[in-house]
Amino acid sequence: MWEDVLGFKVLFFSQDGKTSPVLDYLLKMTISSKEMSLKIHTSLEKLQVKIYEGQDIKHIKIGKVGFYEFKVQNSTNIVRFFFIIENKSIVIFHGFTKKSQKIENKEIRKGLLNLQEYKINNLSIEYFKK
Repeated sequence: MWEDVLGFKVLFFSQDGKTSPVLDYLLKMTISSKEMSLKIHTSLEKLQVKIYEGQDIKHIKIGKVGFYEFKVQNSTNIVRFFFIIENKSIVIFHGFTKKSQKIENKEIRKGLLNLQEYKINNLSIEYFKK
């Protein structure tokens, strides 16, 4: 389990409690770009500190639902993740490579559907720190 001295866990949405589309996406990213994988890991650690210190985090409000967003960028890609903060956990619902200036509605819808399913089934996978 990834839990540092701040006590935050990083969890990934799962549809079955065994696999996660976000972790699958991260695995593909690790295979294609070790640099990006390291940046994502470092960004997650920084995100934990920001939350702990009460710093502002980019917030996307859709209707009554609020997602937080963090982005990671290297020289060739911009990767974005939607998440919520719940019970000293960061629960990540969707990750994608951004291809245009504006976040596409299909990416937001996918994150919202995953959030809905999470609220019904409460399934997630803990991220293990290596």
